[in-house]
Amino acid sequence: MKAEHLAHWQPDATTEQLNEFIQQNSTLLTLLEEAWAKFAATLPEKTPVSQSNYGENVDWDTLEHFPISHEEMIEFLNHFEKERHHNDRPFGDNIHVNEYNWTIQSDDDSDQN
Repeated sequence: MKAEHLAHWQPDATTEQLNEFIQQNSTLLTLLEEAWAKFAATLPEKTPVSQSNYGENVDWDTLEHFPISHEEMIEFLNHFEKERHHNDRPFGDNIHVNEYNWTIQSDDDSDQN
C-alpha cells in the first residue's frame, strides 16, 4: 500500500509519517487488501447504465399542449396541500411571525435625511 492511499484516511499526516506507518504495519495492511479483494469478488457486477437525452424521441412538430383538466387540478392541489403546512410555517408551529406595517426606505430617501 502506498502513502497516497492512506492520505485520504489520515489527511493531517505527513508523507514520512504514512510511510513509517506502512513499514510498521505491513502485515495489517496486507490483510486489509486481501480482505477487500475477497469482499470485492462477492459483489454483483454493475449493470451498464444507458444514457439518453431528455426528450430525444419527441417530435416537436406534433407536440401539443392542453389546458389542465379539473381532475388533474384537484390531484395537483391535493398533492401540494400536504406540503403547504410545512412551507407556510418553515419554523414550526411554535414560532409566530408578527406582522408590522414597516416602511421600506430606499437609498434615495436616506440621502434626503
